[in-house]
Amino acid sequence: MSLFSRSIDQMAIGWFWGPSVLGLYDRATKLLISPLNNIMLPLYSIGMPTLSRLTVDEQRYRRAFGEILEKLAMVTMPAAAGIMATAYWTTEILFGHRWIAAAPLVAWFALVAAYQPSLDACALLYMTQMRARELLRAGMIDAALRILAIACALPYGATAVAAALAVSGLLVRAPIVFWLATRRGPVGLAQVYRTLLPSLLAALGVAGSIAVERAFVLPHDTAAEPGMLLAVPTGILAAAAVFWLVPRSRHSLIRFCGARRLLWGGA
Repeated sequence: MSLFSRSIDQMAIGWFWGPSVLGLYDRATKLLISPLNNIMLPLYSIGMPTLSRLTVDEQRYRRAFGEILEKLAMVTMPAAAGIMATAYWTTEILFGHRWIAAAPLVAWFALVAAYQPSLDACALLYMTQMRARELLRAGMIDAALRILAIACALPYGATAVAAALAVSGLLVRAPIVFWLATRRGPVGLAQVYRTLLPSLLAALGVAGSIAVERAFVLPHDTAAEPGMLLAVPTGILAAAAVFWLVPRSRHSLIRFCGARRLLWGGA
């Protein structure tokens, strides 16, 4: 059901609006949504055995899931915010100017990419706690909400569908997914929100800093390549500053830097 709901938007757009509009929609999907599978497959391969071994120790289980969710969000949320803030430049660089009409779709799908990996990570709670029936029910609820959003927005165009999926996902689907996943087991709803908060603040910092740079520093006719050369370090510095100011994420950055030094053999 979940797999069907994640492709029904393309089927509906192709049927209702034709192949040219579907082509734009498909381009944006391949840029932002499809690559999420490359993130989640290794995450599941690592998270499943790790959490399964810790089910008898609730404290360690909570800590392990929190670290998995935290690292995932620290990467995906700021990166997605940067793509959303530079959607036109990103589209032109990756696909060429003739696909620039897909830029609004890229922006909306970037919003989806900001939170979707965190929703998918919640499946680990069901799978490692032997809650298969609850996972099926949660998947059906999530699929029904996606289909409802698509049906409501379809008459207004592909961009409206992408916007409906992005906004309903953030405001409706995400809270429901987190609530259902944490109703039972060691991980509570408050822990999920506390874990995601630093990454959310960093994402807002990235989007805000790039928006300020584009509005007050760069000329309005800045080309895509030089614009991205300036926007990328600006976004990275903004995210790093937010993570450093928040004690929880600062400790994660320190641990990450320590692990990197070990990998490279540094002191």
